Amino acid sequence: LMNEPNPITYVEISFEKEKKGSRVFIKHSGWQEGKAWEEARGWHITAWKQVLESMKSYLSREKLAFN
Repeated sequence: LMNEPNPITYVEISFEKEKKGSRVFIKHSGWQEGKAWEEARGWHITAWKQVLESMKSYLSREKLAFN
């Protein structure tokens, strides 16, 4: 299910400027009904948590300049 081309899910990422950086918003949508979809969604929730924690760790230790 997760590697099938159809139906697919969508990830929307947006940014909001703040005084000392940016806030990142991520919306993962397009989920269907059923046990296989529930399992896939659970897997993605875990994966997103790990990815976002890694990104936070990287960005907090690096001094990055974006123009």
